[in-house]
Amino acid sequence: LALKMDTESQVFEAADDLIRDSSSYHRTAVRTNVYLETFIAGFFGGVSGLVVGHPFDTVKVRLQTQGTNALNSRYRGTLHCFTDIVKTERVWGLYKGIASPFLGISAMNSLRFGVYGNVLYYLERERTSRPAMKNVAVAGAVSGVAKLSLVVPIELVRIRMQLQGVGQKSQSMIPSRYSSGSTSRGRVYKSSFDCAVQLWRSGKLKAFYQGGVATAYRDVVGGAMYLLVWEKCSRVLAKGSDTHNLSVFQRLLAGGLTGVIGWTTVYPFDVVKTRMQLDGVSRKRVYSSTADCIKKSLKNEGYKFIFKGIAPTLLRAFPANAAFFTTYSFVMTYFHQQRQFVGN
Repeated sequence: LALKMDTESQVFEAADDLIRDSSSYHRTAVRTNVYLETFIAGFFGGVSGLVVGHPFDTVKVRLQTQGTNALNSRYRGTLHCFTDIVKTERVWGLYKGIASPFLGISAMNSLRFGVYGNVLYYLERERTSRPAMKNVAVAGAVSGVAKLSLVVPIELVRIRMQLQGVGQKSQSMIPSRYSSGSTSRGRVYKSSFDCAVQLWRSGKLKAFYQGGVATAYRDVVGGAMYLLVWEKCSRVLAKGSDTHNLSVFQRLLAGGLTGVIGWTTVYPFDVVKTRMQLDGVSRKRVYSSTADCIKKSLKNEGYKFIFKGIAPTLLRAFPANAAFFTTYSFVMTYFHQQRQFVGN
């Protein structure tokens, strides 16, 4: 009898150990997902936002650089720019330079929102659907700093690809060197990869970070504003309930408003950044610094230069960010539901 009782005791102890080990395993799995989930959600959001928004971005870049030595005033406005690109360069002209961001934009957004989520998790000490707004702002600004190492070279290559061969038929893919100081004639780069190779040859790693200062201003300020607006819009639409319960329409609306308000806030920095990154293509550098770019642009064009290209930017901001945040939020909702399932 004593032997039987001792054996049963050992069985119960073994079962308790197994339950504790299983519980520990699930807690570790949940904790691991908490650290990884925002990286994953940012990746998928980046892909959807890029596909929707890139044509608008091409129009924006071309309008931003009108009036500089790089591009004469070819376009009368947003609609004319869009139709002219389709007419002369075919639909593919709207997707010029997409290879560079497509290869890197997902990684960039994965890094950005991964850092945002983990910094917010650290500040809040837990994953919550209603974090303190000050913590959202801090985490957003830090995420803007984190993505600089990727966003500057990616956007530099993209912008240079978007502006070459302006007005040329898209089937003319054989590049020709510039015979004059205008990017509206000929092609400098065979592809995004060729653009990166030429940048490396011209100035090694430093060449990839041209316009980095203006980008930093845009992304640190924009990072805080961007996430604050998203959080606020989500809470207003949720009307006091969990933001994970938002409908598809509500997520699209919140994401679109986030894009419009966020871009309006930082747009002047983006114009300066674009001009700095285009400076020096097949011609002598015009600007010695970010401050010099602002000074010369104001002198030559007045304050209106900071709004060049804003119409296609805002037209792009709504659908692109609606797609991004809807995808991002649904992936985060999926992880939230998985954590609840494991917890139960």
